[in-house]
Amino acid sequence: MTYSVFAGHKEWMYSCVLPHKRNKEWQEALRWLARQRIVKLGGAVIMMGTWRVNGALAVSRALGDAEHKPYISSDPDVIALDLDGTEDFLILGCDGLWDQLT
Repeated sequence: MTYSVFAGHKEWMYSCVLPHKRNKEWQEALRWLARQRIVKLGGAVIMMGTWRVNGALAVSRALGDAEHKPYISSDPDVIALDLDGTEDFLILGCDGLWDQLT
């Protein structure tokens, strides 16, 4: 079992055989529950090319962003991935990596 903990943008990819399986799980303010939580706390979620917290931050979870701290969560997502040993690879990457590769 592999555990990965994320706050902010993340995506993982694994493969048992080629072609690979890609699983995209973004913690963007696009999610309805995240938007509702932010608005309830007094923040705003504004579409500016992508959904942004208070028109600036494109994620609803982050660490160390003091300006938006009242509206974003630092509680991470935890993903448990059950690997059986037949996987060829596992790649963890942030949005900067995936934006350049895709």
